[in-house]
Amino acid sequence: MQRTQIFLVVALLISFLACQNEGEDTSQIEWTEPTQSVTGELFQIGGLRAIRLWGTNYERGYAMGYLLAKELHDWLIVSAEQDPNAADNWENAILPNIHRFSIPSEYLEEIKGVYNGVTARANGSFYVAPLNRAFTLDDMIAVYVSSEVGQMQCTSFAAWDTLVSGNATITARNMDYHIGPPYDNNHMLFVHAPSPDGFRQGFVEINWPGNLGCTTCMSASGVSLAQQDVVHIGDPSTTNGFCPDDFIHRKMIETIKPETALADAEAVLQELYVVGGCAPMATWPFTGSNQPSAVFEFDGDLNNSSGYHIRVPEAEQSWLIQSNHYRERLAITGECWRYTLLEEYFANVESGAESPLTVEKAWRLLQQVALEQAGYIVQIAAVYEPNKKLMHIALSENGQHAPFGNKITLDVAALIAEAAAKSK
Repeated sequence: MQRTQIFLVVALLISFLACQNEGEDTSQIEWTEPTQSVTGELFQIGGLRAIRLWGTNYERGYAMGYLLAKELHDWLIVSAEQDPNAADNWENAILPNIHRFSIPSEYLEEIKGVYNGVTARANGSFYVAPLNRAFTLDDMIAVYVSSEVGQMQCTSFAAWDTLVSGNATITARNMDYHIGPPYDNNHMLFVHAPSPDGFRQGFVEINWPGNLGCTTCMSASGVSLAQQDVVHIGDPSTTNGFCPDDFIHRKMIETIKPETALADAEAVLQELYVVGGCAPMATWPFTGSNQPSAVFEFDGDLNNSSGYHIRVPEAEQSWLIQSNHYRERLAITGECWRYTLLEEYFANVESGAESPLTVEKAWRLLQQVALEQAGYIVQIAAVYEPNKKLMHIALSENGQHAPFGNKITLDVAALIAEAAAKSK
């Protein structure tokens, strides 16, 4: 199956979910109250809704599905334009193709947990009227491959050493995404404890209810990751085995350690590949001589350098920028006014014409590079301080770009430690 065909299949999925809103009698779902003890809990921080998760992948998924069951149901039925053929497309085009995706077993277990948690709250039957049947596990798996449709028009940058006041790493990102329901004013913080065996790091992620991946996140060791889709992507070299990019980023944030960051990331990219194209930026603490940032450019074209390229700063360069172009993988620089603006700023800092980067200056830069494109808004913005394990976030609210909104500072290490303590 070609990449464009897979995008079409997933687009039909979105249309199908939207169609559930028409004529569905939600009273057929008899929601029960959340009385079970699960490995998760809801809380608030700085006025932001949050969920804390611990235990095995299955237990985390179950806790999320159970605690957010009605919210996840509502998410499914609020989306794009109506499609009168949605049920037929779902049964005959979408479900038969989920086998083309290969989700790592641990995350598949988490999806199973979400499904079972929602079903438990739905009194044993998650009924979907247009299908005239209950939502199945395969339906839920199909939901989690939907991250492959559309692209985020994002911007990220990082600096360290003499380009930063105090020399420590500062990195920042804008996540430009669709405006309107179900995204607006519906953000949520996810706090994951380390895995029970200690192999996978805990992390904090800001996204929307039900998310299992990693798009704007920081780990317990101070590694940050910002998902970036790219304009120029190669065609896949195979028709099967694609992993939804959310889970690739999830595995990266759980396994990348600062001292072995490039090798850790490369191990993930050699194992998993996507149908489209991604170029996330990662950063980690500056220790005095290292270059604590890289952009991982990858896609499903395994005939091109095994499907990935790792872009690192040039020698003696103390900054890195990523917009929405491969800059090494396909040898295409691509014009981008956001990239140019940030490049000029760092050149001015190097020459002494501009003062070094601070958290406050990073917010102003994010405001300057906010994307002005019909149908899009900066939904999520973040400024990270990896050395301090701090993550400052701002969210879009009432049609305003996120970097202009109220700021919330997250003590990532403390949040993850609280979640880890729950599992003891």
